[in-house]
Formats: sequence, C-alpha cells, structure tokens
Amino acid sequence: MKIVKYTLIVLTMLALLVSIPAVMAHGNTDVKPGSDPNPINMKERGVLTIAVAGFDGVNGTDLSTIDLDTLQVQFNANGQKNVTNVTYRFDDVINASPLADLGTPTPVTTGDGYMDLVVKVKVQDLVSAGLATFVHQMNVGWQVNGSDPVEWEESTWDEIRVMNPGKGPK
Repeated sequence: MKIVKYTLIVLTMLALLVSIPAVMAHGNTDVKPGSDPNPINMKERGVLTIAVAGFDGVNGTDLSTIDLDTLQVQFNANGQKNVTNVTYRFDDVINASPLADLGTPTPVTTGDGYMDLVVKVKVQDLVSAGLATFVHQMNVGWQVNGSDPVEWEESTWDEIRVMNPGKGPK
C-alpha cells in the first residue's frame, strides 16, 4: 500500500512540474519584487519597480526578443492603460523556477541565475495615466524585435493594491 501511495505522490509531483511551466512560460511579472500584495501609494513621488523573469529554458521570457524602446507598463483601469516613460536595467532579482512555487526552500525573492528585466516607472506617471484605487493588476508590455508594429507581447499580470492615504493625525 505504501508503494502505491508513494507512486501516486511522485506521479502527481511530476504532473505539476510539467504543467506549471506551461502556465508560467509567458513572462512572469513581479511588481515590487520581494513584496506581496504589492502596495502602491498614489501620493508617492518615487518610482515603482516591476521585474519580468528572464528565460531559463522553460520559464520566463527570452529577453533578447524584446524591443527595449517599446517597453511600457500596463494596468487595468476601465480598460487597459499604458505608460511608456520607463527606464530599465537587467538584474537577477526573481526566481521563476517552478520549484519556487511548490514550496521548496528557495525563496521566490532570490535570483535563479538568469538575468531579469527590471523596469522602473514614476508613480506620478501612473497616476497621470489613470491609476486609481480600484486597479488590481499590472504588467509590462513590449514589441518583439523586428515584428510588425501591431504585434505586442506582454508579461503575466501581477496583483497590486493601490492606496490613496489621507492625512493622518498630527
């Protein structure tokens, strides 16, 4: 009986390892890497960091296919809104490994050895574009190198929590 039980566990784990990359294979996004549920203060004057997982052969995005001049941050507010005034860099900031999502000891906020695309956008540019307290998701979009101008790719959407704090007690 134990052999059957262990066989079922192993088969279930293998099925998960095969199916998770298929779901995650399209540009994993992490808004504010290391933070969850990704709070955004609309009164903030700083920048918001969003990372797109680099390619590891199974998960993430092949960053070499991105036309970096077309990067934009997208969010859903009564339809999709876009902000094109962004800066970027490459750094290993998130772990897109499917094992990280299965509760293995490797924290998701550590690198996985693959460069990620780190995009920064001014919070006030997001507010000017229509960021509001009811927005719930954000991602990064781009054009593929050498593609038709109307062909866009985008990373997966990550959940955000928009805050518009009032004045506190003095």
